[in-house]
Amino acid sequence: MIRKATSAIARPGHLLEVRRSDGSCVLVDVKPYLRYGIFRDLEDELVFSKVRIDAAGGAEWPNGASLSPELLAADEPAAARVPATKRQR
Repeated sequence: MIRKATSAIARPGHLLEVRRSDGSCVLVDVKPYLRYGIFRDLEDELVFSKVRIDAAGGAEWPNGASLSPELLAADEPAAARVPATKRQR
């Protein structure tokens, strides 16, 4: 089964909590991207909070910034696993 992002919640500190189709949840640190082009708009927490998951499983914002489905599905430094008991609510 290929896992895919199914929902995303913007968390304080420019963290993106992503729930995936296999039931896992990851926190993606978006801060490293904020210095580049269109991602600069996401420094504003209100803009950052308007994230949604697109049909392909990527994260996107109304200003056109996006993170790929592959990034959200991977376990890599930008997407660290968060145990279900430690997720922010």
